[in-house]
Amino acid sequence: MTPAAAEPMTPAALQDGSAAVAVACVRSWQQVLAARGHRGMVLVAGPQDWCRERAGDLLQALPAPADQWLWLGAGAPAGVPVLPASAAERVLGSEHVGVVFDGWQGLNPDAVGALSGTIRAGGLLLLLMPVLAVWGEFDDPFKRLLTVAGYAPGEIGNRWLGRLRRCLKDDGNVLWVEPAGITGGSLPAVAAKVPAGPVSNPDCLTEDQARAVHAVIRACQGQRRKPTVLVSDRGRGKSAALGIAAARLLQAGVRRIAVTGPRPQSVQTLLDHAQQLLPGSRRVGVGVLEFAESAIAYSPADQLSTTGFAPDMVLVDEAATIPVALLEGLLERGLRLAFATTVHGYEGSGRGFELRFGPALARNVRGIRHVNLRQPVRWAADDPLERFIDRALLLDACRQNPALPQLNVADLRVTCVDRATLVDDDDLLDALWGLLVSSHYRTRPRDLRVLLDAPNISIFVSQIGKHIAAAAVVAREGGFAPQMAAQISAGKRRPPGHLLPESIGHQLGMADAPQMSFGRIVRIAVQPGLRRRGIGRRLLDAVAAQQAAAGLDCLGTVFGASAALVHFWRAVQYGSVRLGVRRGSRSGAHALLMLRGLSPPGRELSKRCQRRFARELPDQLADPLRSVTPRVVLALLAGLPQPTLSDESRERVKAFASGQAEYEDAVAAIVALTPLVLSEAADRLSEVVRQALVLKVLQRRSWADCAAALSVSGRREVLTLLRTGFSQLD
Repeated sequence: MTPAAAEPMTPAALQDGSAAVAVACVRSWQQVLAARGHRGMVLVAGPQDWCRERAGDLLQALPAPADQWLWLGAGAPAGVPVLPASAAERVLGSEHVGVVFDGWQGLNPDAVGALSGTIRAGGLLLLLMPVLAVWGEFDDPFKRLLTVAGYAPGEIGNRWLGRLRRCLKDDGNVLWVEPAGITGGSLPAVAAKVPAGPVSNPDCLTEDQARAVHAVIRACQGQRRKPTVLVSDRGRGKSAALGIAAARLLQAGVRRIAVTGPRPQSVQTLLDHAQQLLPGSRRVGVGVLEFAESAIAYSPADQLSTTGFAPDMVLVDEAATIPVALLEGLLERGLRLAFATTVHGYEGSGRGFELRFGPALARNVRGIRHVNLRQPVRWAADDPLERFIDRALLLDACRQNPALPQLNVADLRVTCVDRATLVDDDDLLDALWGLLVSSHYRTRPRDLRVLLDAPNISIFVSQIGKHIAAAAVVAREGGFAPQMAAQISAGKRRPPGHLLPESIGHQLGMADAPQMSFGRIVRIAVQPGLRRRGIGRRLLDAVAAQQAAAGLDCLGTVFGASAALVHFWRAVQYGSVRLGVRRGSRSGAHALLMLRGLSPPGRELSKRCQRRFARELPDQLADPLRSVTPRVVLALLAGLPQPTLSDESRERVKAFASGQAEYEDAVAAIVALTPLVLSEAADRLSEVVRQALVLKVLQRRSWADCAAALSVSGRREVLTLLRTGFSQLD
């Protein structure tokens, strides 16, 4: 490498190894980056104490004050802000001149992604690690989070770290500082930053940002039910655009703007930009900006989607991190909305978000104002650090092969992918990871490390050559000795990495379950253009055959319940066995566990669990599961065995249906027969009648709540719907 310095260094000097030479080289290199509006990465590789000492030398020599850096881990010099790796998400929305990431204390991919996005133009990411030659033996503390009970530490792979090492070697713009000197990295000659063209909005830094601000303002002032959706990679100024638009709306007389995101701290950039444009405004607490008689205030998404609070405008930042069910609740309320989401980000996939949220948008809006922000704001285009992070964390993985929709389904073959082969095949890994990311909107970089290194993971793909049409990720669980199984069922032990046997043994009371062997379907994904062609079913059938041959007793899956997913899994021979009583923080839905028996004991266990679920679900719907949507309830009931009921109960219900008995007088028989009516007569009942039966009879909601949910005027109309339903009973 020949650094761009006032006095160029000779190759011999670069191999000097002295602290002064390394510091001078990095300082010169940082000047080149600053001149280009770029950011860079320095790998500081050596013994742990040496790495910390050298990083301290660099911070002292570089021009920015120490308090503008961030140090992740221990051993920071005085005056440098310190953050534990577990708290990396707290920095969302903040900016730093540089970050020191102590990989000796654990290389968390999510933290790498989060912190790299906070570095401004001219800044550096210093990664402290052992020398590359020993990475194969490096006992990364983060690997402890991949521990699965029953597997030895040595069975946790090192494939993700090996791939990172290869990415570092392949990227000539990462500077390597080792005890032997500057051993790697290069940079083109100094080139001035290309000036941006004129921008139509003086508040904005790019024309993309100006278009985004205009679209957000139109969403508030224009036709209702036409939300704005801002999409971009990180660093393009989405949050700033929301803040600028919010400020201009308050100045135009809008009184109440609600902002939401994954947490109050995540909207600070939005509030900062709004405050800059509102002289005399003041911050109140973490999430409120007051201006005259108006305010911009943070509200959790679950409150906005379910309460009667109706602000003039709602701004949703990092929408990919918020459960689709909550976002759909905002749409259904008819609020004026603007969403901003990241396409490739550690927070979640914007592409997966669009695929899953798109149908909800189509159902609830008249049109969409869509703005794609491409030009970076916080750094110049073609940024070396952004390129490296995108490749190392696979944020740039391809999403869909355009030739795939024309394939012949019969030509697809299902194989179990060898992970050692996968990690060395960039095209195959890109295709697989891109498919998983596009299908699951909350996929994060750490999930890639789990996929490659967790000891109990198997990957199945349906493919032609390297073209992947579908993929399934399976985790092996269970197989405990009787004594441990008894402790699990009693709730005394919770072995990591064994969700199915623990849930079935402890929560369902099936004491023999932890001794059985399970395969949990962690992910299933089919290319969007190939769905509804039986590809997912064929893949899951092939997985079932392979897992049965391997001696497993059951396959299972756990997911945020929706009617469509319940129908899909039941069609591939999975039965519902447990519905969580609380909504999941990631999905915003109740978690549903479904089982498919493979061996004779496994099939018997699955039937026992399903029978228990059928017995208990009606009572649960009347209390802990009252908030489950009627569509999900109807999907669950359609697959459950129904009890045999007496002629007396049937006659009582017929009396109610004909108007000869009041609801309160026949309620016991009505409750007993409703699951049967919804099962046997479902195809003869309208959607609103089916929902009325769920809301009033099974979930025991008040007449007023039922009327509001069904959009009818009151008790009399709800009674009419119920009587209509029972009139169809044979």
